[in-house]
Amino acid sequence: MQTCNNCHQSLEGKYCRHCGQKASVGRLNLHSLWHELTHAVTHADKGILKLAKDLLIAPQKVYRGYFNGKRKTYFSPVMFFLITVGLIVFFGEKLWDMEDYITGRNDEFGRILHRYEKTRFIIFIPVISLITWMFFFRRYNFAESITFWLFCLGTISLIGLVSYVPQFFFIRNRDSIRYFADWAAVIVMFVHIFKVFFQKSWWSGSKCFLLGVLAYFLLTYAYLLLAYNKGLDIDFNFWHLVKDIFSVD
Repeated sequence: MQTCNNCHQSLEGKYCRHCGQKASVGRLNLHSLWHELTHAVTHADKGILKLAKDLLIAPQKVYRGYFNGKRKTYFSPVMFFLITVGLIVFFGEKLWDMEDYITGRNDEFGRILHRYEKTRFIIFIPVISLITWMFFFRRYNFAESITFWLFCLGTISLIGLVSYVPQFFFIRNRDSIRYFADWAAVIVMFVHIFKVFFQKSWWSGSKCFLLGVLAYFLLTYAYLLLAYNKGLDIDFNFWHLVKDIFSVD
């Protein structure tokens, strides 16, 4: 009798009744590898494109569904976060190389901050997840708070990726494009926070607003601390930071 290559149980039909793997799965080849890649990206039920669209258009649907057990419906939040941040880091380096070649600007400060992208998220996620859980522990546990920020930061990274397209074509106007992309990311972050945590009361709204402000400044200060550790001269003055937020070069 034929057995499943995954769990070694007896097979009846096209799928294993124990683990769900296809009976036809055999030795790995380029065709099957390509199929897995395209399936992960474009699959109508749980592909990364489906997740990205829903997080931008209907974020509440994604969070509530995932928290309520629809784990097969959507792409993994961990993988979504890792892929989007990884792409940000990779294409960001290409942008800095292109900017240096065309303009001769040699923005080493910006390049160093960009290289800390993954590190600042690693620092940020447990801290802001703990704060989120402390604010809303009656409704969401710590794991759900972490999941929220994996989805949210993945969405923010996605906005950054989209903004890279005009930056490549208008490299001399990078600062202006990045400024508006940053504001778009902040707005999306606040929308996600309110969609998930707001409960139609001034107290709930105040906590949501405070969480968004804390998240923004924690992300920014994580950058500054990492740059300071690198030996760069950093201005940690809070009011100077606020002034920089509302100005564009």
